[in-house]
Amino acid sequence: MRRPSRRAHSKVWCGQTKLGGGPLSGVPVRADGANPTETKGGSFTLDFPEKQPGDVVQVWVDKPGYVVVNYVQVRVVLPRNPDSEELVLLLCKEQEREGWTRQLYRLKSLVATEQEYKRRVKELEESNQLTAAKMSALQKERDQALAAAEKAADELARLKPGDATDLYAEAMSLFLQGKVQRALSVLDHQKLQQSIDAARKKKEEAEQELNRSVQAYLLKARLLNTQFQFGEAEKVHSEADRLASDSFEAHHAFGLFSQDLNHFDQARQEYFRSLEISA
Repeated sequence: MRRPSRRAHSKVWCGQTKLGGGPLSGVPVRADGANPTETKGGSFTLDFPEKQPGDVVQVWVDKPGYVVVNYVQVRVVLPRNPDSEELVLLLCKEQEREGWTRQLYRLKSLVATEQEYKRRVKELEESNQLTAAKMSALQKERDQALAAAEKAADELARLKPGDATDLYAEAMSLFLQGKVQRALSVLDHQKLQQSIDAARKKKEEAEQELNRSVQAYLLKARLLNTQFQFGEAEKVHSEADRLASDSFEAHHAFGLFSQDLNHFDQARQEYFRSLEISA
């Protein structure tokens, strides 16, 4: 007797459309253990008769000349209620990937920053502590977070599939769903350190593996910025520097972060180190 079918309800949009247009139809979609299908009005449903909620599946979208902008989300954890956790995949022409990825990351970062700002304002209001001085300080933190988000979007958009680890992809997928705190919990200290240690043990392509692992650290720091936790973000950068002392990515990112905080001596030190590594 067959077990009940597990489904994943999803949609496929053109990158241009989702950020200002409509859905794509007739796009082939497949996944291991599911029925191959294609989009109708941008929507599709995959059935997984041999899978259970919590199982991880890989989804492929086959449209020549197009790529998935939010590629970190094609690795899907099957939900208990697919109607409440619909997957939206954004497609764009291959040569436009970086531009649309930058827009997506910028949008999600700005949303996360504004949500945290409003949460903190409400918290101050409810505790009768919303003074002009505290409001001014909070607005300054928000502006700092927004500026960091703009720079982070540029850095994140340059990453391509394969440039980061599964840990990074899992956390980024949660971030794109608006689940910042869950993304931060995925990027806990022990997992990050294990990722760096594993990269160092690989003798071949050691530098590439190290930079892949560092991306998860940098993502955590960027997510902390959206929550106005700049001190914690600085600690994460420092830890990445310590564990991946030969990583150009780690030192360059710490330099940018330090410059934004007006810590110019630290920024200069990090820039010099990144130049030494790249020489």
